[in-house]
Amino acid sequence: MREFWTASSPLGLNYRVIGGPRFYERQEIRDALAYLRLIAQPADDLAFERIVNVPKRGLGDATVQLLHEHARRRRVPLLQATGP
Repeated sequence: MREFWTASSPLGLNYRVIGGPRFYERQEIRDALAYLRLIAQPADDLAFERIVNVPKRGLGDATVQLLHEHARRRRVPLLQATGP
């Protein structure tokens, strides 16, 4: 997380850390960071798994499992397996 803040400083983005490490334990912060990680690194399967159903999109465990199998067969990241 520190890398994100270090990288944003030269861009002039102002920020204030509230509450120390617990700030990063909040679900919405972890979700937002997962979206940013996926934007920066589309092959980040862990970030994709965290946000695949945030906000709720009606995807169940069976659908996510099919997506995993499809990605493995094609040998591509999960995000790429969702597209055509």
